[in-house]
Amino acid sequence: MNAPSHSRILRRSLTLLLLGLLWRCAAIQAPPGGPKDTEPPQLVSVDPPNESTGVTTHRFRFQFSEYLLEESLTDGIQVFPRMDPPPEVQYEEDGFQIYLPGDYRPNQTYVLTLTRNIRDEHQVPLAEDIQYAFSTGAAIDHGSIRGRVYSRKPAAVHVWKTDSLRDSVYFTFPDYVRLCREDGSFQLGYLSPGGYVLLAVEKTGAGMPLKPASVAYGLPHRLLIRVDSAAVGPFHLRLQKDPVPLYALEATRFSGWTEIRFNRKPVPLPDIRSIDQVPVPAVPDPRDSLQILLTGNPPDTLLIAYRDSHTQQLSLPATPARDTTAVQLRSPDTPLRLSPEKGKGPAVDLIFSKPLAPLSPADLPLVYRSADTTLFETLVSQTSPVTVTIRPFTDWEPDSRYFIRARGERLLALDSTRYQDS
Repeated sequence: MNAPSHSRILRRSLTLLLLGLLWRCAAIQAPPGGPKDTEPPQLVSVDPPNESTGVTTHRFRFQFSEYLLEESLTDGIQVFPRMDPPPEVQYEEDGFQIYLPGDYRPNQTYVLTLTRNIRDEHQVPLAEDIQYAFSTGAAIDHGSIRGRVYSRKPAAVHVWKTDSLRDSVYFTFPDYVRLCREDGSFQLGYLSPGGYVLLAVEKTGAGMPLKPASVAYGLPHRLLIRVDSAAVGPFHLRLQKDPVPLYALEATRFSGWTEIRFNRKPVPLPDIRSIDQVPVPAVPDPRDSLQILLTGNPPDTLLIAYRDSHTQQLSLPATPARDTTAVQLRSPDTPLRLSPEKGKGPAVDLIFSKPLAPLSPADLPLVYRSADTTLFETLVSQTSPVTVTIRPFTDWEPDSRYFIRARGERLLALDSTRYQDS
C-alpha cells in the first residue's frame, strides 16, 4: 500500500516541477533591443499646488510621469531659505513626499528646488531644475535675479539675503542655490524684497561655503543687489581660479573718512594719489578685508596704481553719506580667553564700528585686574583709525582675569558721534 502511494506523490511532484519550468519558459518578456528611453521625467501634479499661500502643512507630495530612481532623491531636493533640520523624503516610485520638520517663518516664501540630480529608472535626469514655491503668508514673493555664468564646466550660483556687504558671507552656507542651465544662464525666483549677494561657483562647490583654493568662482560687477517685485539683471559672471586683477568697485565718503571697496582683498596695498600726484595715505580696514580707509578730506578724484602696473581713476561721491549711529565696539564681541606667550603677549585689538579721532594718552582705555580692581600695566595705542591695540607691559599672568575700562565721551568718532556707553 505504501509503495504505490509514494509513487503517486513522486509523479505528482515531477508534474508540478515540469509545469513550473514550462511556465517560466512561456512567461512574457520584453524583447531585447528597441529604442532607448531618453524622455526626461515630467512633473504631473503637486499637493498643495504651486504658489499656494497661507500654507501650514509640512508635508508635500510630488507625482511624476514615470518611476524615479530612489537613490537620486538624496541629493536632488533643496529647500530655501535653508531649514534646520533638513527635509525628510519618502519615496513612492512615481513620485515622493517631502516632510519639512522645521518651524516656518511668518509671511515667508519658501522654494523647493528639484534639481537635475533627480533621474528616472533609465538614468534620464530632469530636463531642468524645477522650482516649487509656497508662502506661509497671504502672498508669494516674485522678485528674481537672472544672469549667466561663463565657464567651461557646469556652474551654480549662490545667493545670500543681506542688507550689509561683508566678504565673510561668501564663506558661509548660502541661503539659496541654483544650478545653471547648460548655456550657463540662470534665474532664481521667489525672492522677497531686500538686499542680496550673488556668487557663481563650479557645480562641484554648489551649496557649500566658498573654498577659493579648490573651486573656481566669480563675482558680479555689482556686489550688493537690490531686489523688489521684478527681475533684476542680467548679471554676467566668469569663473576663474586665478586671482582676477585687483580694482576698486566703489567708494563711500563719510564726514571725516572715506571707505574704498575692492573686488578682492587689496594686498599688497595699491598706491593712491591725487590727479596732481600728491600721495593720499590709506590703511587696511580691519572691519572688512575688502576695504581700505582714507581719513581727512581726500580729493574728489583719485588715481589708484596697482602693483601689476595698471592704474584706475576713481571718483568719490560729492556728498558725504550720513551715519548718525553711535560708536560701537565691533570686536571682540564676547569675552576673550588668552593663552599667555612669554614676552609676546598676545596683543588684544579693540575694533570699533567707525574711525575714531586721534586719541590722546588720557583718552585711551585702561586695563584692570578684576580680582582687586587695580590697574594692570599695559601698552595701549591707536594702531589704525578703527583699532586700539593693548599689549601687556610684561606678560599676561596665568589664571587671571582682566577687564577694560574706557570713558565713552572720550571715544569720539571722526564724524563727532561718541561711544554709546562706558
